[in-house]
Amino acid sequence: MQHELGKLIWPAVKEALTEERRKVLKELDKAVGEQKYVSTIGEVWRPAHEGRGRIFLVEEGFHCPAVVDESGMIPSPAEAPEAPGVIDDAVDEIIETMLAKQERVVFVENGQLAEHQCIALILRY
Repeated sequence: MQHELGKLIWPAVKEALTEERRKVLKELDKAVGEQKYVSTIGEVWRPAHEGRGRIFLVEEGFHCPAVVDESGMIPSPAEAPEAPGVIDDAVDEIIETMLAKQERVVFVENGQLAEHQCIALILRY
């Protein structure tokens, strides 16, 4: 019974998710025009941690091992992901930070944020 219900509902859920992504990508385009966004791990990290992010967009398959400087605010991609002090995935850290601040996280299909290096943060201000 539940499996059959899932089969019936899934097309509507999938369409709703697709529409949500379209809306958020339009919001990103607007934010780009207003210069109220940042992209790349290095640019997204600080405003996300400072609570200045409104919506975090990330491609579904994007991961980034990183090293954060002593201030905790400047990450850089790790050359050796297994090295001591390397965060397994800075993207997961940003997602957790945004969710802890009760902000939105939206996953988009791979390639949809190519011009933003796979991630973008729409800023509050």
